[in-house]
Amino acid sequence: MKTLIGSLLLTASLASAQTVPSADVEQLWLDPAGRGSLFVGNGRTLEATQFRAGVAAFYTHANLRSSQGGTFTNLLQDRVGFQVFGALGLTDWLELGVNVPVYVYQGGTPSLSLAPAGLGNPWLTAKVNLLGEHKPVSLAIVVGLGLPLGTAAAQGTGGFVEAAPRLQLGHVYDKWQYGLELGYLHRSTVDFRPITSSPEDRIGSQVYLAAMITTVNPEGPRGEVTFRTFIPVEGGSPGLEGQLGFRWQLGPVELIASAGPGFAGEGTTPALRAYAGAAFGNVPLTQPTCSEGRKYALRECPELDRDQDGVLNGVDAAPLLAEDKDGFQDEDGAPDNDNDDDGTVDPLDECPDVAGVAANQGCPDRDEDKDGVVDRLDKCPKEPEDKDDFEDADGCPEADNDQDGLADGVDACPLTAGIAQEKGCPAKDTTSP
Repeated sequence: MKTLIGSLLLTASLASAQTVPSADVEQLWLDPAGRGSLFVGNGRTLEATQFRAGVAAFYTHANLRSSQGGTFTNLLQDRVGFQVFGALGLTDWLELGVNVPVYVYQGGTPSLSLAPAGLGNPWLTAKVNLLGEHKPVSLAIVVGLGLPLGTAAAQGTGGFVEAAPRLQLGHVYDKWQYGLELGYLHRSTVDFRPITSSPEDRIGSQVYLAAMITTVNPEGPRGEVTFRTFIPVEGGSPGLEGQLGFRWQLGPVELIASAGPGFAGEGTTPALRAYAGAAFGNVPLTQPTCSEGRKYALRECPELDRDQDGVLNGVDAAPLLAEDKDGFQDEDGAPDNDNDDDGTVDPLDECPDVAGVAANQGCPDRDEDKDGVVDRLDKCPKEPEDKDDFEDADGCPEADNDQDGLADGVDACPLTAGIAQEKGCPAKDTTSP
């Protein structure tokens, strides 16, 4: 299902890119979900019902430049505005986002006929997480559509939908994370040569590669570095932008700031780009893969202690069940419900470390009179059995087995009742002829 939706989004995006081009000079937008850096994702999505929203003021210098013979002319000198952004997880693998730029000031060469302020083209994004979190990498397909609703695009151009399909992958470690993004930004080609007389001043679609590295400390400020390089499909020169960012989550509020230069890439790479703002949501910044209090794969986090029993996951025989700490094999991490394996659980076992029987509340059998008949079966536990092969199993001594009045010790026939005259044997028959 995830792969199907991702494929459909990618196909739709490419189709729109072939039929409905547009024009704009922006090429870097804040990532609404902010799972990776402020600009590049890590291949993960917000989970179902999670959201993040915010606003950031921005400033760019030399957002549109003309190059002729090594001499640069700033066509769009300065631009000041803010971006309003938000993202929502519809499922654990599908996320929608929006980014709306608003320009409060822009100034440049009069020949561009720039509006002094206005709305930029809003961007809608859909991201599909293809692999989930606990894979060697996280992988996502992202499709962005720029709607031709802006009123302040450079030179007043617009009217066409922009498209930006891209593939994201990344991974989160204990202390840092990385993300890579390969994408295609489709927009209509704009020719500034009639204004600048420079044969290089054409801007349009581009293929780009972006990368980010950020820290993922659970608390306190975080740092990040983002780079984006691109190759124009038609006209212009390859360029590179870098951003050094700062993020700090204070409860539900996240403070953000980032700034960095641009190199080459005339005409759409600014010499300087800077952001400062805040976001809020019901989800924390991306946490370390191995962090208690969140889902993680046991095999990836041997140094944590999921069941909080003091035995680390990597050596815990039962990492999901806490050790019972009763002084018996506590180092293996597995609870021992019946230490002596006698079938009587420890809470009911009066001798938990010595195997016994249930009838003795888990204690071993005793033979107080040492007659070989255990006390629980011995009818006379304090008197030893006389072991004369007569009812020896009952544990009681039988002084007169045949109950004929003569003690066995003097009874010549101890198992047959008799008379004293015959020393305990039956009387002889005196009636015989």
